[in-house]
Amino acid sequence: MDNIILSQIPVQDLLALVKQAVREEIVTNSTHSNDTSIDKPVTQAELCKFLGVTEPTALSLRKKGKIPFFLVGTHVRFNIPEVMKALEDTKYKNKKK
Repeated sequence: MDNIILSQIPVQDLLALVKQAVREEIVTNSTHSNDTSIDKPVTQAELCKFLGVTEPTALSLRKKGKIPFFLVGTHVRFNIPEVMKALEDTKYKNKKK
């Protein structure tokens, strides 16, 4: 513990960084795991809970074509790894501009 570095970072920024790191690990490990629960289709409410966003935000992302979805009958469903990949791709495209 000799190399402790203290930094002033707002709590909200720290929480956002931790959430993003956890999401990335979940997506990375979901492709190597035998647990198929992350690969099952999820509802918009479940996606919002996973991403930590509101339903209007998820709806906006879907309508703008920023996250992939599919229909089961008339019900909208999402695949979490595909959504995470799309959001990551969007994030990197925006950084390059």
